[in-house]
Amino acid sequence: PVSYPTNGMGSTAGLGSQGSVMLDPSGRFLYSVDGGSNSIAVFNVAPITGTLTLARSISTNGTNPRSLSIYGNKLFALFNTSVQTFTIGDDGSLVFMGNWPLNMSSNPAQVAVTLSGNVVIVTEKNTNMITTFAFDSNTSSYRGPFSFPSSGPTPFGFSLNQAGNIIYVTEAAGG
Repeated sequence: PVSYPTNGMGSTAGLGSQGSVMLDPSGRFLYSVDGGSNSIAVFNVAPITGTLTLARSISTNGTNPRSLSIYGNKLFALFNTSVQTFTIGDDGSLVFMGNWPLNMSSNPAQVAVTLSGNVVIVTEKNTNMITTFAFDSNTSSYRGPFSFPSSGPTPFGFSLNQAGNIIYVTEAAGG
């Protein structure tokens, strides 16, 4: 195994989340959260070997980034109390676009975007809710949040079917 430092502070506690590392669709850039530094590390990915080189670390306006999702040239970063959106530049850089508030006590676990790109989904461990935002990728505007009760306690990681209309959720009751 090979490790690649983010040059951040790291976190002495686990992130308690899913999706803390995300490869962009082109395969050229890898993004990783750094909860201890409140930053997102951007790595260049070597095309043949897959070797990573730290390109930059992006300081964020949020506390404890924990999960990432990408749709097209948009990156969604999940924090303790919000989802932040960024535009991904041709060089992998991130430009802050906006901040979407979450319930202050939600303790979110994962963020993901449907394959159509029009819904952003967040699992909230403390509230036992699944929260969604309607997203317009053309204007980068959103509506929401809209929250729905999970079928079980402590919704954590999840995956979507191809149509994006069924969510398969794992529950980490008590975790």
